[in-house]
Amino acid sequence: MKHHITICPVTRIEGHAKVTILIEENEVKNALFQVLEFRAFEHFIKNRPIEELPILVTRICGLCSTAHHLASIKAVDHIFGLEIPDEARNLRLMLHLAGIIHSHLLHFFILYLPDLMLSDVPLQKRGFTELLRRYPSLIKQALKVRIFAHKVLEALAGSSIHPTGAVPGSFSKPLEHEVRMELLSLCNEAQRTYSQILNSIRPHIERFLSQSELNIPSNYLALYDETDLALYDSPTIKAISSNGNVIDSFDPCNYLEHINELVVEWSYAKAPFLTKLGYPDGFYRVGPLARINIAEKIDSDWAESLKVEYGFRSGIVINSTRHYNLARLIEIAYCLDKICELLKDPSIERESILRSVPRKLKIVSNEGIGIVEAPRGTLIHHYRVNDEGLVTHANMIVATVQNTPIISRDIRILVTKIIEREGVNEEKIWREVTALVRDYDPCLSCSVHSIGSPLTIEIVLSNTNSIVRLPKDLK
Repeated sequence: MKHHITICPVTRIEGHAKVTILIEENEVKNALFQVLEFRAFEHFIKNRPIEELPILVTRICGLCSTAHHLASIKAVDHIFGLEIPDEARNLRLMLHLAGIIHSHLLHFFILYLPDLMLSDVPLQKRGFTELLRRYPSLIKQALKVRIFAHKVLEALAGSSIHPTGAVPGSFSKPLEHEVRMELLSLCNEAQRTYSQILNSIRPHIERFLSQSELNIPSNYLALYDETDLALYDSPTIKAISSNGNVIDSFDPCNYLEHINELVVEWSYAKAPFLTKLGYPDGFYRVGPLARINIAEKIDSDWAESLKVEYGFRSGIVINSTRHYNLARLIEIAYCLDKICELLKDPSIERESILRSVPRKLKIVSNEGIGIVEAPRGTLIHHYRVNDEGLVTHANMIVATVQNTPIISRDIRILVTKIIEREGVNEEKIWREVTALVRDYDPCLSCSVHSIGSPLTIEIVLSNTNSIVRLPKDLK
């Protein structure tokens, strides 16, 4: 017997995705996680002045706009040969940390938590509305912490989405003293609130940890720092295997020699892989789970204690997909600690930050690469420009694109295990597969790649009962 299971749309994620599963004689023949959105930002920004890109690329996504802004400005700094003053770098870092908190809180407490705390609710009713009805105090507390992150983003960049704070070589403005002190007070309050949240959900986390999870070995990739969790900047990208062995370690500017991308016919997202291992052995995971697995040390006592509580041990890789969600909780604590630390530094008030903004920009290099750890993983912006500073080439490898091949593989393994236990139970497959996808928190608006094949746009003119096709030469 043949089964063709289609899950569309996958709910409680950012963007539009489709899962297609083909089963014959109780064997999974294929499982595809398909990205349906066509964005093509790499083409939109061609021939634009390079200094415009840090603003333009924020429109790729409302959730990841801060990460795109900062990866882009780092590439622009590279092209103009600019060194960043410490105070300006700290403001950029704070902006980035606030963006991660803003995104992680949304995913864990609004999109994922129904899977954890509403397991007794029918799938059709398992969502934010029921969660809010049962746990109103918890959700209000989570939103309170998110409002703090929102205030930091507004103070630094004018808006919680589509930020404009970072400028070539510097930052657009220092924090005023009154604003810094107010944010510091709010940050201390947010830490207390978040600690209360973690205490209230501890029984659910303990139940989660006691359950056997689907552990699927994979490779991992992230920025790496010997002394801390590398979220904004690092001289090294590190890739490890499922048992913690180092597969590759390289300068971020040399990523093209170490990461390859395959165009697939069933999705608008490409399939990146580690060149050293080849396709498909070189597929890898990015994001919070990869970062916590790769980081040898985290410069936050709070985050380190949460690592121990949630089962992360130094030198031992956790392959459970569900631990992505626990890694997000650790990173929220880390980001709150770091923002408090940065807000205690009065140097971010200095007017010298404005004086460091270059008056004239000169092309020093015709190529620039900027890499940060976005909420969902390693984000690469790579631009080439002509001598007039107009973009001639752009390549963006976003986090979700790197995870999509692994998601397809994980779906196939998961469905195979379900069939082995209880046959083709479509309701169980639907429930478990959608929860698996949400573990990764995919951001599908960030699928900026096109696949290079021609597209036909058809416009139906109802008043003349005719169809216009663009481009006109496509019939």
